[in-house]
Amino acid sequence: MSPRLGQRTAPLWWATAVLAACRDDIITLWEDPVVRAILKRRDVAAFLNNAARIANMNYEPADGASPSLSS
Repeated sequence: MSPRLGQRTAPLWWATAVLAACRDDIITLWEDPVVRAILKRRDVAAFLNNAARIANMNYEPADGASPSLSS
């Protein structure tokens, strides 16, 4: 169950919790060569290359429109 959160932070908490729960499955899919080839063509490689780091309850994206995937 989620901690008591304000209206703006609750959706972010749930999204983070879902990603963290799916972390191993995301990594397993990304390690499959066929899945990797298909998704690389769809420009999701930056996310999936960093799935282990991003799909973590402690991950905090950088300020701005898009998260920093380089750190």
